[in-house]
Amino acid sequence: GGTFSVNFSVAGGPDDPDPSVVTLTPGSGLAAWVYDVPHTGDASKHDWQLPYPGLFGGFFHPIDTFAVNRAKAGRTVPVKWQLTDGFGVPIGDPASFVALRSRWVACDGTTTGESDEIEEYAAGGSGLIYLGVGSWQFNWKTPTWYADTCRAMWVQFDDGSKSPEVVFDFR
Repeated sequence: GGTFSVNFSVAGGPDDPDPSVVTLTPGSGLAAWVYDVPHTGDASKHDWQLPYPGLFGGFFHPIDTFAVNRAKAGRTVPVKWQLTDGFGVPIGDPASFVALRSRWVACDGTTTGESDEIEEYAAGGSGLIYLGVGSWQFNWKTPTWYADTCRAMWVQFDDGSKSPEVVFDFR
């Protein structure tokens, strides 16, 4: 999440004291995008704060987003994804990442009652690694006490959004 600046025009012209539609013109080769958003400040000064819509890609090998993943508890799982803004521009800001989280689930991906989510940690000092072109890796050090349990895992982003949840069956 965050904000970005672009040239834009305000629908309704200069006589409209409270326009609600902004047409963004991101540049050559890209189509204009129209957002219906509130603005801050005086519209005549074009003081608008627009959150960029982050687009998540992944997870990538060795994680299968659409199946139960099997892993050995106590081992490191490389969690890889790509993040771009609404215009396809890679997001390389580490502040976009908040945490890798997980919670207990039944091995079919369902929960029974409340399941507390916990923040997960990286192996050694590897932490969050930027691989370039909006691609990221987090080396998830799974605790040995995850053995014989299943957990849903996801990435939390700074704009409040999160990646899809994937399920792991730990042996």
